[in-house]
Amino acid sequence: IKRFSEDLDFSLDMTHHKKIDFPSLVQNLQKDLLTYGFPTEIKQKTEGAVQNCFFKFTDLLYELSHRFRKNEKLFIRIDIDTNPPLGAKLEMSAISKKDFFIKIKHHDKPSLFGGKLNAILCRNYLKGRDIYDYIWFCANNIPVNLIFLNNGYIQTQKKDPPWTAENFPQFLAERISKMDLKKAFQDASLFMEDKTEQRFFDSELLHAMALKIKVV
Repeated sequence: IKRFSEDLDFSLDMTHHKKIDFPSLVQNLQKDLLTYGFPTEIKQKTEGAVQNCFFKFTDLLYELSHRFRKNEKLFIRIDIDTNPPLGAKLEMSAISKKDFFIKIKHHDKPSLFGGKLNAILCRNYLKGRDIYDYIWFCANNIPVNLIFLNNGYIQTQKKDPPWTAENFPQFLAERISKMDLKKAFQDASLFMEDKTEQRFFDSELLHAMALKIKVV
C-alpha cells in the first residue's frame, strides 16, 4: 500500500510457543543489524501483553538524502502481541527480494482485516491510517474473519460484541458514517505517498463499502 508504516507487528503463535524471551530477541536483532552495517540504539518495553522496542537508526536518513539533518534518526518499532486473540487463520509464504529470500508465517487477509476493524471499533481515538487501510481492504474485496474480530473485541472490551454476523455490515456502516473523516485524512496524510487519495475519505463511499463486506 502507498503509505508509510513505522511499525512491524507480530503475534506469538500460541500453538508452538507459550512465552518469548523478548530482551534476548531484541539483542540478537541489534547484533544482526550491526552485521549488515546498521548501528542502532534501542528502547524497549517488556511489560504487558504487547511488548515493543524502538530501533533508532542514526545517520541513515542523511546517507539516503542530504535533505535530512546529519543526526536525524529513523525510528522503526517492533510490536509482539504475546497474548493474541484466538481465531486467526495462518498462512505460509516465501518472499523473494533482490538481496534476500525468506519464509514467513502470517495472518491471512481476512484475519488482518479483522484485526484492523478491531482497532477501528475499539480504539478510543480515530487513527487516520486505520481508515486508509480499511479503504484498501474493502477496495480489494477482502472478507473479514469475524471470529477473530469478535475474540479481539471480547479480549479488549471485556464484553460480547454488539453485532451479529447478519447485522455487522450495517453496524459498521453506521459507525463509519459518524467518524470525522476530515480529521482522519489530516492524520493519515503525514504517512501517505499520494495526497490525491483524500478523495476516498468520503463518508458516502465508506458507508457503501461497509455494506458490501462479507464475513467468513
